[in-house]
Order: sequence, then C-alpha cells, then structure tokens
Amino acid sequence: MVLGSTRLTPVNFGLLRGTNKRIALMPQWDFLTLLAEEAKSLPNFHLLMGTTAEAVTRSGTTVTGVQATGPEGPLHITAALSVAADGRDSTLRKSAGLHPIARGVPIDVLWFRLPTPTSAPPDTLGYLTLLATCATAP
Repeated sequence: MVLGSTRLTPVNFGLLRGTNKRIALMPQWDFLTLLAEEAKSLPNFHLLMGTTAEAVTRSGTTVTGVQATGPEGPLHITAALSVAADGRDSTLRKSAGLHPIARGVPIDVLWFRLPTPTSAPPDTLGYLTLLATCATAP
C-alpha cells in the first residue's frame, strides 16, 4: 500500500500457493459493474435487469443455463457461462449442487486467470492520500 509517498508492505502475498500470486479486493457491486461494462463489448452478452434466476438447467452434468422469471414472465436462458450473483444464500448455487465451506470470514473469493501485462505496475494493496485541513476560529 502507498501511504502518502511511502510504500508499506502490511501483508506478504508471497505465501499464496500457485503460480499467480495476485489478489484484487473490491466490493461485489463494483465487481459486477466491471463485469457488465466489459461484457457489453461481446456480441452475445445480454444483461437482464429485474430478472430472478430460479434454477440452473443442465445437459447431463454440464450446466447449460438458467430458468428465470423476468418482467415479461418465465424465461429459459441458454449460456456457455452463467454468473450467479444472488448472495450468500444463493438459489443458483444450491440448484447447481454446490456447497460452500463456511470459514467464518465475511469475504468471498473468486479465483480466475488473467493475462499478465507486458509492463506490470508495482504490487500495491491500496493507495491512501493524506489530506490536511486547517480551520480558523471565527
């Protein structure tokens, strides 16, 4: 993390296992906005607001989409990738037969691969800027 102009290392991520030792922390709503904004450029991406996903659909053991209800009524959505963002008590996770392991930590982890940039910035947990304010008595 960078505090003012001083770089601090409060956490050693070198202890992470695997070849990709990078972590990004962000609120879920920011991550979902990022996914939606980036996906808009894909020709087959559709974001359905006001739609409730109720169950995954399958072909054998492969999840092929979801059953949902939208403003216009019931929907069957076929997709190569379905992202369930329906919270800790996820209906879709239960429908898919996935069982989370409770660790007593209020943070969820999404693990995925990204290409390494040719010119990577220095590792940083966060940037903090110190602001000084002066008040004068009336």
